Amino acid sequence: MYNMHTMTKTTDGIQSLERGLDVLGLLAARGAMNSMAIAAELGIHQSSASRLLKSLRAAGLVRKPTFQSFAVGYGVLHLAGIAMESFPIVPASVKVCSDLRTNTGCGAAAGTLWEDRIIYFSRVLCNPDTAPVFVERSDFPIKKSALGLLLLYRQELENSDDIRSGRRALTAKESKMIAGSLDKHGILYVENIHTNHFAAAIEFEVDNLPSALVIHSQTLCLPPSETAKILGDARKELLSLCPNHI
Repeated sequence: MYNMHTMTKTTDGIQSLERGLDVLGLLAARGAMNSMAIAAELGIHQSSASRLLKSLRAAGLVRKPTFQSFAVGYGVLHLAGIAMESFPIVPASVKVCSDLRTNTGCGAAAGTLWEDRIIYFSRVLCNPDTAPVFVERSDFPIKKSALGLLLLYRQELENSDDIRSGRRALTAKESKMIAGSLDKHGILYVENIHTNHFAAAIEFEVDNLPSALVIHSQTLCLPPSETAKILGDARKELLSLCPNHI
C-alpha cells in the first residue's frame, strides 16, 4: 500500500490534508489512475477518494486526462516553480556539477537521502552532450552509490536506530572501508563500485540536511589526492552560491 504520510492525526482537517497529499504522491509516482484504483491503493472508500479528487481538481492540483482517469495537475507544476526559489541549492548544484564534468571529464551529482531513496539536487553524466538533470528521486540502490554510502555512514554515526536496524544498515566491512577512506583522504574514495571505475564523495549540509557531492567515471580513475582537492574546491563553491541556506 502506498503511503506518503503516516495517518496518525485525529483531526479531520489534518487527515484530509494528509490524504490529499497521499493522492498527489500516488499520482506523481504512478501516473494517471481512476478513483477506484486510488482508493484501493490508499485503503480508503471510493467515495472518500472521489471527494479528495474533486477538491484537488478544484484547486488545480489534479486534472482529468481522460473521462475516468486522474493525473497530477499543472497547478503542481506552478507550485513547484514557486517553491524552487526557496531551494538555491538546486541551481547551485547544476552549476557546480556541470563545471566538474567540464573540468574533469567525470560525471557528477549532489544530493541527499530521503526515506529509502537518493534525492538528487542535480546530476550530470560523463557525456558532455547530455543536459544536467535536476531534482530527481532516484531508484538507484543506495549502497551502490558513493553518495549513498557516505550519507548512510553519517546517519549511523548519529545513532539513527531506524537506519542501524533497517535493510539499509551498513555492514561492518562497509563501515570500516568508509571510515578508513575518510581518515586517509578526507573523502570517500572507492574504486570499482557498481559500473564505475571509481567514485568519490564529500559531505556538506544544506538547511541542516546532511548531503553529499560526488564525482564518478566508468573510464577515468583520478588519484585520491587530486580528487579530494577537486571535491573540496567544488564544495567551497557550492556553499558560496547559497550561503543563507547552509
